[in-house]
Formats: sequence, structure tokens, C-alpha cells
Amino acid sequence: MNKEFGGPWTELKLSVLKKYLVAYTVALKNKPFRKVYIDSFAGNGMIQTKTGQQYEGSAKIALNVEGFDEYLFIEKDQDNVSALHTMGQAYPTKMIRYWSGDANDLIGNWVTGLEDIRGVRGVAFFDPFGMELAWETLANVVRTGVLDVWYWFPLSGLYRQTPRTRR
Repeated sequence: MNKEFGGPWTELKLSVLKKYLVAYTVALKNKPFRKVYIDSFAGNGMIQTKTGQQYEGSAKIALNVEGFDEYLFIEKDQDNVSALHTMGQAYPTKMIRYWSGDANDLIGNWVTGLEDIRGVRGVAFFDPFGMELAWETLANVVRTGVLDVWYWFPLSGLYRQTPRTRR
């Protein structure tokens, strides 16, 4: 484990994500789309909270959901990428891509590189540790019109970025 973070809400938010991914794949089960799951800031596959609780992270949860044709895990930390590779070995039939680097750059390249976006549907999941996700990245993903976007961000970061001018 690299960082300890989260608390009682961590289990709840991961539970909601899992339920959504299951419902999503069931809804698109017989549709002729290539179904992708994109996890930026994927971490190492596991979460250890400050209270000592350990949970499967979003990447591992997604791998345990049947119905996606492709998984794309993006992570800046090379140790986490290695851990994701190790975790992925338990899923030899799944098409998993691991990208190491800045999610903002890599997602932008992926979106612009889609050849036939009409044949793709998917879920783009963003859960950065802080405020690392650029608004332009989010806008590029939304513009595709084919990816459901989940963006979890810390309210404390939002509060820190909010202007404090008085009139």
C-alpha cells in the first residue's frame, strides 16, 4: 500500500461504483458496442484506509464485473502500475491496458485517437487523490458523448480553489 486514505465513506462509494458497473454492463449486454472501462488515477488495485480497513479499489472492482471488453488503467506512480500488472495476471482472459503517466495527457490522446467512436461505449472513472484532473480533460471526455463519467473529487480541494472575494 502506498498511501492510507479514506474512511467509512470509502466502502460506500466503492459499493455504489460496483452496483453501477454491474447495471451498466447488464443494460448494454446485447448491444453491438465495444464496452470500455477507463480508470484514471487507478492506484494499485487496493485501498488501505487510515483506520486500517482494506478494500478492493476501483480497478479491481471493475475487473470483477463481467461485460467490459477492454480495461484501461492509468496511473502515474510506477510502483502502482507494477501492482496493477500483478493484479491483472489473475484475469488472463481480460483485455487490460496499463498506461503510466499523467492521466490528463493520456486520456486526451486516447479520446482523440478513437477511430470509430460510434462503436464504443464505456465508463470513465476519475477519483484523483487531490485536484489533479484538468477541466479540459474532463471536457474532452464528455465531448465524446459515448462515455459515462464518474468524477469523485475532494470537497476540501474545491473549497481551497474557490475565490474568496467579497462584494
